[in-house]
Amino acid sequence: MFGLSALALKFALFGGVLALVFAAGLRLENQLCEGKHAAEQQRAVAEAVATQKRFDDIALEAAHQEATQQRAVADSTAAQLLQVKRHVQNNPRCVTFGFVRVLDAATHGVLAETLSLPAGKSDAACTKLTANDLANAIVTNYGAARANAEQLNALIAVLRAMHQAR
Repeated sequence: MFGLSALALKFALFGGVLALVFAAGLRLENQLCEGKHAAEQQRAVAEAVATQKRFDDIALEAAHQEATQQRAVADSTAAQLLQVKRHVQNNPRCVTFGFVRVLDAATHGVLAETLSLPAGKSDAACTKLTANDLANAIVTNYGAARANAEQLNALIAVLRAMHQAR
């Protein structure tokens, strides 16, 4: 039969079966590796989702706390502005341009000399501002500064909580 001996035919048949078994083993090993990789990937995704959830919860709580603190600062500032009318009396003495210039410079973080005076006015000249106007401006600025401080405190708290959640 085609010039092959029975022994050669058996070896060829055995070799074919062996090749099929080897290919099936490789396929099975590949499927096992893919399954292991998929399980590891699912575990990593679940861990990342859980970490993100913890961070989201921390950020949400911090946002609520910061909103409460901002509202308290705004309420306090509004109450203080109402107090200006009660406690700051306009008096015949004036608010000078020099005084206003120093406060404006402090607000902008520069020296008073960098802010110009109105034409023909000196530091000793009187402005049209009243003590009430001045007190209102100062209280408003203090309120804004406290609000910024609360924002920074909230940010620090979030960063600390996220660092501890790791």
